[in-house]
Amino acid sequence: MTSETYRDQLTSLAADPPAEVIEESRFPWFLDALAYPVSSSGAVNIAVFVIVPQLVAFVISRAARLIAATLPSGGVGYLTTLLTAPFYIIFACYVCYYVAHCVIDSSRGHRRASDIQITGALSIGDLLSQTILLVASVAIACWPVAVYYVLSERTDAWYWLLGACGVFFLPMSFLAGVVLDSFDALNPLLIVQSIWRAFVPYCGLVLFFLAIGGLATMVIPHLFTWSYLRSAAQLYLLLALANSVGRFYWRNRERLDWGV
Repeated sequence: MTSETYRDQLTSLAADPPAEVIEESRFPWFLDALAYPVSSSGAVNIAVFVIVPQLVAFVISRAARLIAATLPSGGVGYLTTLLTAPFYIIFACYVCYYVAHCVIDSSRGHRRASDIQITGALSIGDLLSQTILLVASVAIACWPVAVYYVLSERTDAWYWLLGACGVFFLPMSFLAGVVLDSFDALNPLLIVQSIWRAFVPYCGLVLFFLAIGGLATMVIPHLFTWSYLRSAAQLYLLLALANSVGRFYWRNRERLDWGV
């Protein structure tokens, strides 16, 4: 379930020269990743992702209240949900699509966030298919611990062991799903083999994931009381993670030997 638009983007991965980014950065890769969203495109996209949903929710809620008198009791809430839910779904799919674009863009060697270059019409099907692939890329690493918790309802040593394994495999499963753009890329054997081929640098990537994940979930919520700033900071870190994954492929593409 892959889109033609995204497949065109992947086809050019090997053909297009990474023009302005052939020279490697003088800074460590993790500092480069943290600076990845620092561009006009990165700032605009983060602002859009934060502001537009709030603006749409505000407009629809005000419109629903204007016609509240003609609705039965509780009708305003149902109407607001009915109008906003499709937008939120499509918008979330676009965010996933942009995150995947950042991974692909970084896997070409790019060091700053850019806009999506669309050669054809971008359909809802394109967004949905890419989102499903990203969800599957995460699920393939996290399903053992999720199933264990659902069945046992315990957070014992096995729970933490399965969770640690999921975190360890997550960056590679995510990278394989996006770069190879196929559910076949989520083969556990391919993921394990790829990790082994670049084991030491991959361990550094996992540590970076842990650091950014902890920062986004445990530190930032306590730093910012304004929800807009919290969301913007977390999206910033999400784009930094996307870059770290893509640049990992760029630095280790010969070891991984995925043929793209």
